[in-house]
Amino acid sequence: MIKMLLHIFSIVFSIASIAQEYSFKAFEKRFIQEYENLNIPPIRIAFLETLADIPEQEQLAKQERFFRKVLEEYRNYNLNDLTESEELSLAIIKYEAEINLIRIQLSKEWDGMLPQEDVSIIQVDHGKEWYQYLLNRWVDLEVNPDSLFAFGKREVEFVKRKMENIREELDYSAEDFMQYLNDSSFFLNDVAEIQREFELTQQRMRLKFANLFPFTREMEEARIAQGTDSNLANVPAFYNEGTFYFNYFNQPFNKRQIEWIYAHEAFPGHHYQGFVNGKVNRSALLDLFWHPSFAEGWGAYVEYLDIYSTPTDEYGKYEWDLIRSVRVVLDVGINYYGWSDRQAFTYWKTHIKNQDQVARREISRMKRWPAQVITYKYGAHEMLRLLAKAKESENFQWIDFHQRLLENGDVPISILREKFEKGFIMK
Repeated sequence: MIKMLLHIFSIVFSIASIAQEYSFKAFEKRFIQEYENLNIPPIRIAFLETLADIPEQEQLAKQERFFRKVLEEYRNYNLNDLTESEELSLAIIKYEAEINLIRIQLSKEWDGMLPQEDVSIIQVDHGKEWYQYLLNRWVDLEVNPDSLFAFGKREVEFVKRKMENIREELDYSAEDFMQYLNDSSFFLNDVAEIQREFELTQQRMRLKFANLFPFTREMEEARIAQGTDSNLANVPAFYNEGTFYFNYFNQPFNKRQIEWIYAHEAFPGHHYQGFVNGKVNRSALLDLFWHPSFAEGWGAYVEYLDIYSTPTDEYGKYEWDLIRSVRVVLDVGINYYGWSDRQAFTYWKTHIKNQDQVARREISRMKRWPAQVITYKYGAHEMLRLLAKAKESENFQWIDFHQRLLENGDVPISILREKFEKGFIMK
């Protein structure tokens, strides 16, 4: 009798487990299908394009009904009954439903009047609320302008201390150090020489760091070539579809940019990251979305690893990192606190010398593309916090840490952090 009861219990439990699995898979599949049918535009880098994408009220109402229903169904699932991948999918579904409801509410109140192109988002109707939404969309659902403003200020001081430490390590006075950094030996004026320096950097990176990251033996190296698009001349290099492009347009190329920019754009940065995305188990649900703070944060995170041949190469990383840090403060200042161009320029010059042309370009960029520049610093900062926590374990291995960090590709930073803290990803 007892055996029979145990057998019946086992059958009932199995049926319940199958029903639960089928129920969630059906929910996930239905979410994907219905989400795709809504034709929601992807992330737009320019806020004017985001406003131009706002649909008619009828379509907004349809989207709202869908996402509210999704959140109602979300409550039906007990995390203890789900597999790890299902738990991640459920978290992504909830995250996207919540962030879309913020967008929908703002869109319902939009007056339909697009501003001129030279204004910042704070000057449009409900501008502060729109900026908060863009921070959620680009950075993370958990962030807010005030905390990011304080974070940016802390990062500015942190990076300046790092730069000062390198100067002291090299035993230069402040005046002599600036003269040293402008020495002609740091600047390249020959395309072939720049190409050769990047190729040597590629070899060094591969030899030194291949064992710190998964799948590296299967990865083809990025091609290296001179960029030809003068519209991109303002950045030292960029990556596109398997090729790392360095920009040289008759202006001396600063050697201090070579190692950090190659790491960011190629290996172990975006080229490698894209390769890994093709190797890991990316579900159809994950492929619906792109989370910039993870993607750009990864590129900035790898710059903090021990990749530099000399202290001045590392100093070059911090020269750009200071710009990134200042931009966090300026982005919030301009788009949330209503700073004028003059206020923004003054803050820039307080912390960054002899880069006035870059300042004007970046201030214009932040007005057109609010929130985007914050993704680099925020994503990298959160990944470095996870790294510090992981290193507390006596079983820490670099390759294991990076495997866990990358095993689902880009996901929202707050979800990544939660899973690490629960031991869901970092085992």
